[in-house]
Amino acid sequence: MRDAKGQYLFDLICHHLNLLEKDYFGIRYVDPDKQRHWLEFTKSIAKQMKSQAPFTMCLRVKFYPPDPAALKEEITRYLVFLQVKRDLYHGRLLCKTSDAALLAAYILQ
Repeated sequence: MRDAKGQYLFDLICHHLNLLEKDYFGIRYVDPDKQRHWLEFTKSIAKQMKSQAPFTMCLRVKFYPPDPAALKEEITRYLVFLQVKRDLYHGRLLCKTSDAALLAAYILQ
């Protein structure tokens, strides 16, 4: 378990959430210098963490789906919705003001 790879943790999280459409997601963590990084699935988790426990890791949308309406699973749609909402709120989603207003209107529904 000490040499577990990032893929093991990701699969464990996806299984817990019953998340089948995994391709859009990844695990992000913050290093001691407050820089954000994506956990690499092929590398050991311990080798990627340069600080002492406890570690803060988050399941995040890594790739937005080109057509969100084509998502099959409700949990996938919900997690993408939460990420869009979060990114809009924090100003990380770059788009035209009219598109942001439309997305905000959808969020409020």
